[in-house]
Amino acid sequence: MSIQEKAMRINLHISQWTARKQDKKITAETIAATGAQPESGSWTKALIAKKPLQAIKDVVTAARAYHKSVSAPWGDGGDRIIAADLLMEYRAKMAEFSRQFYAAVNEFIPMYPDLIDEAMSHLGTGWNQEDYPVQGEILNKFQFKISFDTITDANDFRVQVSDLEAARYSAEIRSQVQEDTDRAMRALWTRLYAAVKHMLDRLSAPELTESGRRAPFHKSVIENIKTQVDILDRLNFTNDPELAEMIDTVGKELCSLTTDEIKKSPAIKIESKETAEAIIAKMSAIMGGAPSIDEQKAA
Repeated sequence: MSIQEKAMRINLHISQWTARKQDKKITAETIAATGAQPESGSWTKALIAKKPLQAIKDVVTAARAYHKSVSAPWGDGGDRIIAADLLMEYRAKMAEFSRQFYAAVNEFIPMYPDLIDEAMSHLGTGWNQEDYPVQGEILNKFQFKISFDTITDANDFRVQVSDLEAARYSAEIRSQVQEDTDRAMRALWTRLYAAVKHMLDRLSAPELTESGRRAPFHKSVIENIKTQVDILDRLNFTNDPELAEMIDTVGKELCSLTTDEIKKSPAIKIESKETAEAIIAKMSAIMGGAPSIDEQKAA
């Protein structure tokens, strides 16, 4: 089964009013007063209090985290791909995030005029009416959209060009799809690597920090690995046997552990650390080295 049959492209677009704006006048005055260089900094105003927008920001953060957790990067335009069997679950979850988003926005909008008035006293001479969208426009600053598309198929090239050009374009499409597929699959390896590496770091950390504070092993470390094992198994778009085997190994060797076992038994902690080290070493060998920080962020 091809990746075109197993996955779809998705793109999440969320926009929100940040209520922040750079003040060129105050920036210039501050630079002049301090004798600093013009490029040394800038003054950014918080146009209203933070709390009224926090509910919206919380929904956005959760929606973006979920969107990223069930998909893999695709291309350079912000698209990601999701396994076909996750689509129904994804749609339902994102519909709920959308509902929460607009509910929070609708709570904020009626407060907007009063928040502008309050800002006059907070910002002093830095207050400027022109910094604020008018009441009729503020709603348009908030949008929550999801787009779906199929993955391009080089065998379904319908543009009317010569056979030679069609063959050339099809070859380029095929090459690009393969490149994007390889990148998506490496992202899955990267996510599994990052989860195991985080656990290894926690297992290797001293029980007491340099300041004398305890550095406990949290339950969330194991829960994160369990989550990755479950979702990555479903995101194995190409049925990579090595990835499937590694996911199975991590599940059997690390997901069966409990926080209490690790805390109460030094022997189990040492054994778990050695197991995680062996898995990391094997993954590094397969991946041609440890993934970069940028790769881990993008995955």
